[in-house]
Amino acid sequence: MKIKNIFLLTLIFSILNIISVKAQSDLETTKAFKTAVETLGSDIDKAKSITEVPEFESRAADLKEKYIGKKSLLDKALYPETFESTFQKINNKIEVIKGKLSQISDLQVEVTDLKGKLEELKEYVNRLSEDYYTTLREVVSLRESNKRDRKTIDSLNSLMKKLRDNSKQRNSLIDELANSLFFSNEKSVESMNEVEKKELFIKFKSSNMLENIKRLIMDNTRYIESGAFTTKQLDEFKEEQKEFKARWKALGPKIAQVYATPKEKDAELNNVDALLNKWDGSINQNIWQNIDVQFRLKDITLESFNSGEEFYNALMNYIDKQIKNVEQKSSEDRHNAYNTFADSVYYKNIADTWIPLLTRYKMLNDEQVDNIDNKINEWYDSLGEAMPNWIYMLVIGVLVLVVIVLIVMLTLKNSQLKKQLNEKNKND
Repeated sequence: MKIKNIFLLTLIFSILNIISVKAQSDLETTKAFKTAVETLGSDIDKAKSITEVPEFESRAADLKEKYIGKKSLLDKALYPETFESTFQKINNKIEVIKGKLSQISDLQVEVTDLKGKLEELKEYVNRLSEDYYTTLREVVSLRESNKRDRKTIDSLNSLMKKLRDNSKQRNSLIDELANSLFFSNEKSVESMNEVEKKELFIKFKSSNMLENIKRLIMDNTRYIESGAFTTKQLDEFKEEQKEFKARWKALGPKIAQVYATPKEKDAELNNVDALLNKWDGSINQNIWQNIDVQFRLKDITLESFNSGEEFYNALMNYIDKQIKNVEQKSSEDRHNAYNTFADSVYYKNIADTWIPLLTRYKMLNDEQVDNIDNKINEWYDSLGEAMPNWIYMLVIGVLVLVVIVLIVMLTLKNSQLKKQLNEKNKND
């Protein structure tokens, strides 16, 4: 009996020991599985490159294969999760990180491409700028030679066209630079954090974009100051300056947001604004000079003018003076003065050619134009009646008749004298 009890106790102890060992083994299996899952998840979260993803996929597959035999155990241990749902989460995490790393990889490629593009554009703009100054020196040299032969004039015209084409090319390239830096990104400058703005500022400074903008504006100003141009050309220049200013108005605030200090930002942006105003002023000055020349060619001297208001006042004052002094001139002189001003200059060369340009760019308004027309009409009304043309014709006719009569009388007189001399010679 005693031996039987001992055997029974030994059996119970062995069974309990086996159960304990199995429970311990299951606990260790569950713990090892959870640790492996957590390690894999942590490594996925720390991934820096898309090249790491295949390794995660392989580790997940190996882990699943290793513990597939413990699926039932792990289903219970992981409750409310299951063995399959755990790997589904791992796979989802791998897909998410794959998407993020793919975007980063694509962005890195884009950044590399952008750096290359910016460097290429920068070099191209620099080459064009150097070519511009080389051409400009040739223009200066030709003008200083004071030659006026056809070959020199043709060469000068060709060089001026080259300068113009060069400016247009640089304008387009600077636009491309601006678009690459500030307008092609999915993320606007306004929504960037300080680190992103700093990176953008470094790219912006390295591109020399602002310096090229200022240089282009100054070159355009010098080009305008270099000579006289037609109405069509000046209209083109005004439109170009207007469009450039509008683009700067859109670009300037974006540039301002990447500057670290307001002082530096304000200095740079105000400098560009001042250059733009000078460019516009040089075009306007060229327009006023061209208009003044039209009057001077007919010996009409107006008060000096450099703005729409001054031009308006100069015309009104000139006409008022003519009206005031109308009685001091003969009818012919005052009509000639009017005809020269109104018919030979203002309505022939100014009203149809220059006034539309002035009003289009608000250098002169419609009310001022109407006032000028009314003042010219007032001048005409003050002239009085001019001598009718038939009187001039009559006077000329009488003078011609008198001349003919005198010629006839002289001819007859000479004939009589000759006859008398002949008779005297016969008598002798």
